[in-house]
Amino acid sequence: MAIQHHSYVDGKVQSLGFSDQEHGDMTVGVIAEAGEYDFGLAEQREMIVVITGAIIYNRRIYRARHSFIFGKGAEIKFLTEGPTSYLCIYLDD
Repeated sequence: MAIQHHSYVDGKVQSLGFSDQEHGDMTVGVIAEAGEYDFGLAEQREMIVVITGAIIYNRRIYRARHSFIFGKGAEIKFLTEGPTSYLCIYLDD
């Protein structure tokens, strides 16, 4: 299994990308601080599972063990209340 490192927003967001046979491509990441984050448009459907902290998306707050989906072509833009960790699973169309 190859692991890929990604860094975004001047290093405030760090993630590790990997794959497995059951779930396919995914990343696990950490957002260092509260703020607004914009990652452009989703190239495919993405399910975000909050591990710790909270993500505010579409006027809802998602905390640990809650998930939501960005549809293909959706704007990946959200807020965090503080340090947050997440799992992102890339879904088939």
